[in-house]
Amino acid sequence: MSEATVMRASRAADPDGPVKQLYFVYASDLSLSSAFQFLGELMSGETACQLCAITHAGLVERKSWKEYRRKLGINVRLVLRNMGPKGLAAAVAGEYPAVVAETHHGTFERLLSASQLRACAGSPKALYELIEGALERSRSA
Repeated sequence: MSEATVMRASRAADPDGPVKQLYFVYASDLSLSSAFQFLGELMSGETACQLCAITHAGLVERKSWKEYRRKLGINVRLVLRNMGPKGLAAAVAGEYPAVVAETHHGTFERLLSASQLRACAGSPKALYELIEGALERSRSA
């Protein structure tokens, strides 16, 4: 990740801006059936969750993803689809995975849809650019 990318993200994630924190909502839930599905995906090398493909390598978060989250300058929560605060599921509207912003007013707004995450085609750089663009748009709204 380039320093310019981090600087743009830091400016976009203004602590006085409209976004309080970001939720990265994975297309999996906390259940036994999801655990078995995940193990099958690990063994096959394929995943149904495009967000997982970008942010994780197997069971472990990618180092570049951890670094990006740390430098983003905004609180980031990684959650499964059946977890998270009230209002989060409504913002996702059943389309997983997704990236949702919680505003300082306590509302939730979907920033990135499942189709946008699929379009990243596993590229962390593409995800970072989408996040930066979404945060910039939220600041100017």
